[in-house]
Amino acid sequence: MSELQIDFKDQINQFLLSVLLGFALALLYDLFKSIRLSFLKSKFAVFVFDIAYFIISALFTYVFLLAYCKGEFRFYVITGAGAGCVFYRILISKYVLAVFKFILNIFAKIISYFLKITARCTKLLKIGVDKAHNKAKKYLKCLYNSLYNLRNCKRKEGVKNGQAEREHFA
Repeated sequence: MSELQIDFKDQINQFLLSVLLGFALALLYDLFKSIRLSFLKSKFAVFVFDIAYFIISALFTYVFLLAYCKGEFRFYVITGAGAGCVFYRILISKYVLAVFKFILNIFAKIISYFLKITARCTKLLKIGVDKAHNKAKKYLKCLYNSLYNLRNCKRKEGVKNGQAEREHFA
């Protein structure tokens, strides 16, 4: 056999591995879909997630072709990946989506819990800062009034007694 010919056993092996690649790519798509449907519902998010999925799946397929097919593009490998995606979608996609939804709901509840705790801590911190600010403001007003009154008293005394203000401040 020449270098360009591939043994039938290797072709079957590559085909079966490409079916597994298709399963993995479909699983990745379901993961992206679950995240997008659970958290992000805008058209822009759909666009971004689809582009990210296509880039990642193209990279996985490229690496697969390099690793298992010596970089040669074979039709049966792409067919196997497509068949793997179809089998996955028909057989187990709805179950995997339910599991992903369950996990993401738990994750969302945990995040929600931590956000509530953070909001409470922030509220308490704001109350403490406001109280400290008000106390400092009252104290500073009191000091300012005391100093202001002291100045006014000295000015009044200086004018009444006929003395210059400089003598009281020296």
